[in-house]
Amino acid sequence: LFLFGQSLGGVNAIVALARHPESGIRAAAFESSFASYRSIVRDKIKLIPVLSWFRWPLSYVVVGNRYSADTHISRLPPVPVAIIHGTRDTVVPYEHALRLKKKAGERAELWTVEGGNHVEAFTKYRAEYAPRLVNFFLQEGPDL
Repeated sequence: LFLFGQSLGGVNAIVALARHPESGIRAAAFESSFASYRSIVRDKIKLIPVLSWFRWPLSYVVVGNRYSADTHISRLPPVPVAIIHGTRDTVVPYEHALRLKKKAGERAELWTVEGGNHVEAFTKYRAEYAPRLVNFFLQEGPDL
């Protein structure tokens, strides 16, 4: 079994895998996922002129971090992980990928999609990233 999640789906996949390490997943990849619910709320509130001054306190009132990727990614079972993110993501800033990579440690690879926007690795940049993802998964499952 291999796990792939995009955006919020990637966040949910990280949490699910961390909470169920016995699931049989052999490798996982996450594209354009945010590091924490509070940080993505702060990123979005920052775009609203009047509310931007209150983004820190509002982020604590609006949402919790119990199911945030950055609190679970370090507890993933010992499987290879690919974190995929575009440098020009207008929905989830690239900095979220850097935070997830730091928390995931050495076993995680960071695939930077230069100039890529939100979840574009497998649409606009498909010719490069689709074969790379297939090869990443095949390295972990040569008996497929």
